[in-house]
Amino acid sequence: MFEELVVSVILAGLVLLIFLEDVSATAIVMTSIPTCLGLALLLFAPLHFSINSSTLIGLLLAIGRLVDDSIVVIHAVHRQLDAGKPRARAAVDGTLEVILPIAAATGVMVFALVPLLISGGITQIMFVGLVWPIVLALLASLAVSVTLTPLLAAYLFRGVDQPASGWRARLDASVHRALTPTRRGLGKLEDAYRAGLRWSLDNGVVVIAIAVLLTYVAVQTYGFIGSEMMPLADTGQASAYLEAAPGDSFAATSEKAKALERILLAQPEVQRVSGEIGEQVTGGYFTGQAMNSVNEASYLITFSPKEERHRTIWQIMDAVYQEASSTIPGIRRLALKEMGSDVMASNDAPVELLVTGPDVTLVERLAAQVADVAKTVPGLVQVSTSSSLAQPEERIIVDRTLASQLGLSPDDVQQQAYYATHGGLTMEFFNPQGLRHDTILVRYTQGDRATSGDLASVQIVGKSGMAIPLSSLARIERGVGPTLIEHDGLRPSVSILGYYRKGGRGEMALDMDTLMGCDRAGPVPARLRYRDARRHDRDDAELRPPLECDEDCDRLRLLVARRAVQVANVSARDAACHSARAPRRLRRLAPRASEFVDRLDSRHRRRERHGGQQRDPVA
Repeated sequence: MFEELVVSVILAGLVLLIFLEDVSATAIVMTSIPTCLGLALLLFAPLHFSINSSTLIGLLLAIGRLVDDSIVVIHAVHRQLDAGKPRARAAVDGTLEVILPIAAATGVMVFALVPLLISGGITQIMFVGLVWPIVLALLASLAVSVTLTPLLAAYLFRGVDQPASGWRARLDASVHRALTPTRRGLGKLEDAYRAGLRWSLDNGVVVIAIAVLLTYVAVQTYGFIGSEMMPLADTGQASAYLEAAPGDSFAATSEKAKALERILLAQPEVQRVSGEIGEQVTGGYFTGQAMNSVNEASYLITFSPKEERHRTIWQIMDAVYQEASSTIPGIRRLALKEMGSDVMASNDAPVELLVTGPDVTLVERLAAQVADVAKTVPGLVQVSTSSSLAQPEERIIVDRTLASQLGLSPDDVQQQAYYATHGGLTMEFFNPQGLRHDTILVRYTQGDRATSGDLASVQIVGKSGMAIPLSSLARIERGVGPTLIEHDGLRPSVSILGYYRKGGRGEMALDMDTLMGCDRAGPVPARLRYRDARRHDRDDAELRPPLECDEDCDRLRLLVARRAVQVANVSARDAACHSARAPRRLRRLAPRASEFVDRLDSRHRRRERHGGQQRDPVA
């Protein structure tokens, strides 16, 4: 990054030499650039900044703006010298002439960047290391342009009646000759601009009409421009995730993982594939991601350099996804994601919709419906859900009375059943010093924990040491549950995951397209919240609920109505406290909402009496 910074300074000096054709002026500006950068770096320590990719990019972006102030001062000093003033007086008068415009321009730039520094949240975290170096460099540029630049101009420039020294004259002449073709080209460009400006002044109505038309076209085409948090990048690496059907054994998952690996290695652009299958019991995960279970596999894929490839990384991943989905049976979820250019662009899925609700079964069903809608959204690929209600499970319903007779709680019974089937590491109970045995797992043999009958025969030991089978203490029911247990604010949740391709509409636009598609297809009776690829919630969208039955519809209406009563009462009370003449509509809202709640309560009580089951009308 330092090399790029030096190159950018040199290139800026060459451009200045081409346009100014003045070695002295170029030398002054080339001196001011590193001085401004040095002053900006001096303030890094008090602000606790480090030199990193973010701060260096900020300094790089500021270089183009650093030369502006010095060029303006140099031009003003040149004009004073051409008027016949001495060099010192020309430097002072020229600087005083432009100091206010320079300060105003710097102030505008600084205050335009300040909102990014106080925005809070992920936006501030992302831009604070980028914006502060720019602000510091701009302030340093203002200070240098009104101090060091006029000082150097007074010593390096010469007046109208002051001849240049021999070597200065030869150097200026050489530069003048070398830049003759460039000067001619710039002269032609200036003549063309003068002609265009003259035509614009003579045809003001046409120019204004063209400007209005272009503005209108720009506004109309805004909807076709994608929006995303971080741009996609072909870095030559990708990750893949495979989840086999719920209940698949390790051996079955291994076969599917090897099949996917063969498909990946069959691509001529793929150089290496490394995979991990199953669960690492003693492993510590510090990435924030869930560990693989028995039926899951993850991969890291390395591609050849993009200059040597005929296909982009996204074309390769789409081809692999299509072939694997059609040839490998029993895959619940398959996802391939490019490794982004930074950490924030390397998360699991850039498009994520979160469905939350009070009931796991309802949330899973709604997530499947939202996923079906998402699959119809143009530009959204590899749509899947983070879990599905298809995991075979055995539910143990413990009889509290029988368990208490053995001195056990329901949790004690379930823990003993868990350790018998899932197992426990020996170090939890036996951990001699100097002996590593954290890979020894103690549990029933495979033949004693393969069926529901085996689970029922698990021996539960009471406090007195008496052992009885689990079936004597509990009822075992076979069913299905979620493949992954997720919560959002202590409520069950399921994520709908999706990806997009470079040049598409972007993650934020696809989020909204999916939400609008859900609204058109029939909004769900749960809280649907969408969030971006960095897992930071954006907005909450409470969708209108055309529910499947009148009872559920009444429940939701009752919840909304009771909330409206609370809000109306509080609002009316606050309005009465602050104004003697509260709005009439506000005073009428609370009684009307209360009446609506009473009607819904009566309707629920009638349904419960006739339905034969007691239910919580606001559960």
